Amino acid sequence: MIPLELQDDLKKELEKLFVGIPFPLADGEEGPLNIYEQYLPTKSGRRDSNQYPCLLVKLLEGEEQEEEAPYTIQVTLMAGVYDGSEERIGHESVKLILRKVYDFLKKKPVIGGKFECTYPIKWALTDEDFHPYYYGGIEASFTVPKTIREDVNHLL
Repeated sequence: MIPLELQDDLKKELEKLFVGIPFPLADGEEGPLNIYEQYLPTKSGRRDSNQYPCLLVKLLEGEEQEEEAPYTIQVTLMAGVYDGSEERIGHESVKLILRKVYDFLKKKPVIGGKFECTYPIKWALTDEDFHPYYYGGIEASFTVPKTIREDVNHLL
C-alpha cells in the first residue's frame, strides 16, 4: 500500500537525519530522538517519559480528486519532549526538531525516490501548558506516483 511505503520511507530518512543529535531525557541524561509510526508504543510498565523525546510520523488522509489529478497524502510529524526542569525550556528542543524537519523537507522534498513534498508546509507549537511535556508539529502533503491501469493495456 503506497501510504505505508511513504510512512516507512519518511521514518527511515528522519532516523538518519537525527543520528548523533542528543536530546534531554527525563532522568537528566541525554539520548536519541525516538521516531515512531502513527502512535507512541504501549508503555508496558515503562513510564511515559521514557518514550520521549519523540517524533511521530502520522498519516492523516489521502485524496485523489479525479483520475488525472495527483494523489496526495497528508502527513503530520508530531514532536514531543519531556522537560521537568524549573526553566521550562522543553519548547526549545521541540523547535529544534521542527526546524530540522522543515529544512529537510525543503532541501530533499522527494522521499524514497517517489513521494514529493508539496506546499503548503505548516508548523505549529501547542499553545496549551502540558508541562513537563512540550509538543509541536509539521503538516505536509506528499504527491504519490500514479497507479497505471492494467485493464486497458490490451487496447494500447
